[in-house]
Amino acid sequence: QLIAHPETNQPSVWERLAKCYRDQGDLSKACRFALDVVQADPSDIDMRLWLGEVYEDMGNVDLAYKMISDVEEIQQAEGIRETDRESQILDARRATAYASRRRKNADEERHRYLASMRSAEVVFKKLDLLWQRIENGDTRAMGEYYESAMPMYNDWRHTRAFYPSERQRPFRRYRTVIQTNLENDAQEGEVVEAAASAASGQAAVQRQMDRMRRRLSRKQSKPTSSSTEPHTQLAPPTTFRGILFTRWLDMFLMLGKCMAHTQYGPDALSMLDTVFQSNVFLHDTKSKRMLKLVMMAISIHCSLYDHLYELTRWWCGSRPNTSGVYKIFAYAMAGSSAATSMLTSSNVYKFVRRQLDFINEMYYDRAHVVHPINIALRPFAETEDDSRTVVVDGPNTRQLTKSDLAALHSVAAHVMLVAPTIATSIVQYTMALSLCPNDASVALHLAAAYLHQASRRAEHAPRSVVLQAMTYIERYAELRSMQETKARGTSGHVVVTQEIAYNFGRAFHFLGMLGLACEYYERVFELPVSMTAVADKEASDLRCEAAYNLASIYISSGSMMRAKALLLTHCSI
Repeated sequence: QLIAHPETNQPSVWERLAKCYRDQGDLSKACRFALDVVQADPSDIDMRLWLGEVYEDMGNVDLAYKMISDVEEIQQAEGIRETDRESQILDARRATAYASRRRKNADEERHRYLASMRSAEVVFKKLDLLWQRIENGDTRAMGEYYESAMPMYNDWRHTRAFYPSERQRPFRRYRTVIQTNLENDAQEGEVVEAAASAASGQAAVQRQMDRMRRRLSRKQSKPTSSSTEPHTQLAPPTTFRGILFTRWLDMFLMLGKCMAHTQYGPDALSMLDTVFQSNVFLHDTKSKRMLKLVMMAISIHCSLYDHLYELTRWWCGSRPNTSGVYKIFAYAMAGSSAATSMLTSSNVYKFVRRQLDFINEMYYDRAHVVHPINIALRPFAETEDDSRTVVVDGPNTRQLTKSDLAALHSVAAHVMLVAPTIATSIVQYTMALSLCPNDASVALHLAAAYLHQASRRAEHAPRSVVLQAMTYIERYAELRSMQETKARGTSGHVVVTQEIAYNFGRAFHFLGMLGLACEYYERVFELPVSMTAVADKEASDLRCEAAYNLASIYISSGSMMRAKALLLTHCSI
């Protein structure tokens, strides 16, 4: 319709149509309209170079070189010499009124973009200073960081080059040649102020031609004689507003942290998801995982369990059959009762079952089995750390270690224990412990599963089940004590930390053996915190939990004063 009307059937409209078709990936139509512009104004250097880039995208190296040769001929015919290019900032061409107006608009756009690059550098310097204050614990700096970083985020998400219509198309260039050239200058280490004086006129044209020569010479088996520079392929720009993409990513991650701490958790997840969808990070595996990890941390911090469910499923889908992913799944389940109910729904149960079926299909294909798995548990004295042993290795499958399979069986057992299908969960825990016999947490979970099995009314032999549960608790205690004595460099009794004593007390408390439960709860107040636990020692201190459980026993037995004194000592804020 635009071409059908005489008022719009003009070179300016043809040029815009050509650029639109190139953005959509229709290079043949873009080439056709660009040729019409060149025929209307044969001295248009800028459009010939743009057409050469289109030919380059189409793989037609000869025609791209022809555009460069045509530009050189136009320059020589109009008195522009090759010597002293950087000092020639005046365009000596006699051009049409349209070409002159377009060059003027290009200069204005160039100066505007240079101004935005300078302002972005100032903002990032301020953000770096605020970052240091945030790391030092200044909560007021988070609000300032949010106010300063949000305009930069809005600038990012409104950049159309980062969000093309074809979502799977990786980032190659910006939508305008001027922006791409200026970002390449910043990428190559040129100062913005120096680029302001040299990025106009013939200097910018010559740099664009040199870049095109380098790319074409890389694609052509025989390099051109006119190019004496090394034949290196020019990579896509790695900067935006003169700032590296890695710095932008760090800024987005810190912005999400500040938003989460200022009660903007859903907005923080929405912001990080928008950044994740940009083609700069969508095709970078490391950046994607970093963004998803921070989003998961924000979901746990802000109790956004529906988002946590989706993030956990993403991890299981993007990195299947990996121990670290399943451990993230288990950690998310332990976040709270709401997270547990969300992550043990029927959909998750079906998902875990499909994962198990997939592992079974790969494992029982004997051509891929490297190390057979013995389901029977070995005696404690014969255990060794062989969790990294490869058990599945096929030409079309990733290598699977014992640790990977054990993590999947543990997650499946967690889900089945809450479902509840306790008998099936015991089988899964047993398989996980047979794969990694030195994993104390699996032994503790298996003991808990047996305790739940013993409490069921339909259980015909509860005493034998309780004996099995206490056996695995003892095995857990031995494994944990070995880790602690190795970390401390000393040896002693099996119950050497608060964690071990507390878990013994919880087991006896669950079984109704209150005398033994009180004995182990009281030992929690005497023992130290585990040295192999998390860095936050306050989170690993179990005296408050032991005092609360012990007080409940005192209350049930009528010792109200002892319970009150215990709660005032250990559970008062």
